[in-house]
Amino acid sequence: PDGTFVAQVTAPTEADDAKYAKYDFTVQKVAKKKEQKGGVLMSIPCLRPILLGMEKKAAKTKIEMCRMRLEDFPDEVIEMGINLREVVLSSNVINFIPPDAFENLSRLTSLDLNDNMLQDIPDQIGLLTDLTTLQLRRNRLSELPTTLRKLVRLNTLDVNDNLLQEVPQSFGLLVELRHLNMGNNVVEHISEHLKDCPLHSFDISNNKMTEMPEALEELGKTLRDLSMHENRISYIPWALKAFQYTKTFSMRKNQLMFLPEDL
Repeated sequence: PDGTFVAQVTAPTEADDAKYAKYDFTVQKVAKKKEQKGGVLMSIPCLRPILLGMEKKAAKTKIEMCRMRLEDFPDEVIEMGINLREVVLSSNVINFIPPDAFENLSRLTSLDLNDNMLQDIPDQIGLLTDLTTLQLRRNRLSELPTTLRKLVRLNTLDVNDNLLQEVPQSFGLLVELRHLNMGNNVVEHISEHLKDCPLHSFDISNNKMTEMPEALEELGKTLRDLSMHENRISYIPWALKAFQYTKTFSMRKNQLMFLPEDL
């Protein structure tokens, strides 16, 4: 009565697949039909095959293989290739990624390799130019490939709990990077080029920093959250007013002898 169309979706059968194989159902066509009928979603010929088709399409865009004690980068990911948008391989024991693993994943937007045993990332990761989220926490990485600079859409990078010694100069080219987590590494130096990243959150806690890098003063214009606790910093060389938009600034467990006058 109120123009609402309700459909009960049940599990597909082989007969269903054969019956509706001749129809070409796409999200765009459904939306267009809905608009033409005044907002009422019509059965064309029914809603069920549309939803099933959308479900099958969505299933091809993500693969999740967690806690399976995988030692090798799975062939299933490489084989699905261009269709994939999201890959989750966390909590395994993967220690090597073949150089050609990323060649057919150019449309990938999210890659989760947390909690593995990776010691390096192949340069070919630079091919993933649509990537917005890269998670590499709790691995054994001592350095990151310079080709990361090609990930111009990268928004979130998490390399917490590795063996990294510095914030690479190439990070300055990641113009869309908003969230960077490098806590629990052995970082001693932050490149001045980091100031070119419009970061909203930056975690460099529990490292080996002995001084506040000048790049952070410039980052104060965009930073909302800055975590530098558990380092070896003894003083803050510039005014805290540089962080006028920062909501959280953690410096606990350092070696500060005094605080800035404008605190």
